[in-house]
Amino acid sequence: RKKKKTDSDGTDITGATIDGKAVDEITIDGQTVFKSGPPAPAPSLAHYWTFDNADTSGSTCLDTVGNKDGVIDGATTGVHGANDTYTTNEAYSFDGGSSDVELPTGVIPESGYSLAIWFKGTDPDGIGYIYRFRGDTDALLGRSSGSNAQNLKFWDGGGFVDSGVQIGDGEFRQAVETYDGTTMKGYVDGVEKLSVSASKTDVGDNNNYIGNSDAQNRGFSGVIDDVRAYNK
Repeated sequence: RKKKKTDSDGTDITGATIDGKAVDEITIDGQTVFKSGPPAPAPSLAHYWTFDNADTSGSTCLDTVGNKDGVIDGATTGVHGANDTYTTNEAYSFDGGSSDVELPTGVIPESGYSLAIWFKGTDPDGIGYIYRFRGDTDALLGRSSGSNAQNLKFWDGGGFVDSGVQIGDGEFRQAVETYDGTTMKGYVDGVEKLSVSASKTDVGDNNNYIGNSDAQNRGFSGVIDDVRAYNK
C-alpha cells in the first residue's frame, strides 16, 4: 500500500514514519541513516546586495536575503559588473568623492561573520573604502595615504593590516574577510593573505557604508558588485 512520503530537504531527513508510526532512528547495515531531531540550521547567508538592476528600486539597494536595504547616494547603477562570475553583468560605480551606499546598523553579528565582495579599483594612486561596517571596527580598503597606499588593507580592531595586494589596476577581484571571535583572516581571489588575532567588540550605532567612510572622505574609485554578509 502507499506509504507516507518521508520529508527531506535533499540532505537531512526531518521526519519519518513506517506503517503509520513515527520512528526515532533508522539504521541500514548498522549505520544510522536517520535520527529524529530539529531540522538542519538555515543557510548562513544573512544579507545579499546583488547590485543588479532587478534588485535596485529608485535610490534603494535591496537586500535580497535579509531586511537591510541600502540607500544609494551618488553611485551609478547599471554599469558593467563582474561578468566572468555573474551573468547579469550589472554593478554600481563609485566616483571617489562622496558617492556611497549606506546600510543600516546590525549587518553582521558580534561573535563571528564572513564578508565577501567583488570590486574593481580604477585609481592607481588613491583608493578609498570598499566597505566600512560597524563604525570603527571593520573595514576593507586601500588607503589614500600612509605606506603602501594602493594596497588592500583589513582592519583588525586596532589598526590596518596590509594584504600586499594592489587594487587600483582596473581588474575585478574578490575580497573576503572572516572573523570567528578571536582571529581575522583576509582573502583576495581565494588566496589567504593574512591571519591575525583581532579584537572587534565595538558594535556601536553607526550605519555601514559601501564605497566610502561614514564621514564620506574616503571615496572609492571604481566598481563594486555582489556584496554578501554571512553569520559565521
